[in-house]
Amino acid sequence: GWLLVGVYLHPVCVCYIQVNVPDGPYPSPFSTIYRGMALIGTQGFAALPKYCGVLMLAFFLAGMLLCLIRDLLPSKYARFVPSPMAMGIPFYIGAASAIDFWLGSVVVHIWEFVNKASADELAQTVGAGLLVGDGLWSVPSSIIAIAGRLPPVCMGFYGKSLCSLPYCMGFWLGGSERVPA
Repeated sequence: GWLLVGVYLHPVCVCYIQVNVPDGPYPSPFSTIYRGMALIGTQGFAALPKYCGVLMLAFFLAGMLLCLIRDLLPSKYARFVPSPMAMGIPFYIGAASAIDFWLGSVVVHIWEFVNKASADELAQTVGAGLLVGDGLWSVPSSIIAIAGRLPPVCMGFYGKSLCSLPYCMGFWLGGSERVPA
């Protein structure tokens, strides 16, 4: 029953509520990804760019090789082999999560060095709490966007005009429209 409600309600919501309309009130970045996946799914591999199939095969084989290496190595060394699934997550949900995961792994490594027993007992719980906390920020962020207000602080990368390094990250007040030039 609920599937039929979703089948009929979703197109109505897309048409009348203006979800994922450029410069619309309710942005939905994942819908662009899902729409692209649906187009490729309906049009087949012919819709992919020229060498995309070769790259997919190469990365699939590399992922399988990493899993095999990770399974065959002793656990003492296997923990240093990256997980292909963990490496693929930022490509799906965005690069911001990669920074969170990297910072979390650095904190866990330091924590293990300082107090291994405590880290073994609490690291997963603390990590899950931090990820949930980061996800909970989407609620006030959505409220700020619906209210048409600017966020109090933004973080991003500065352009070459302000920085001579390959990239510079900074904070500024008052929304993404006020990125320092």
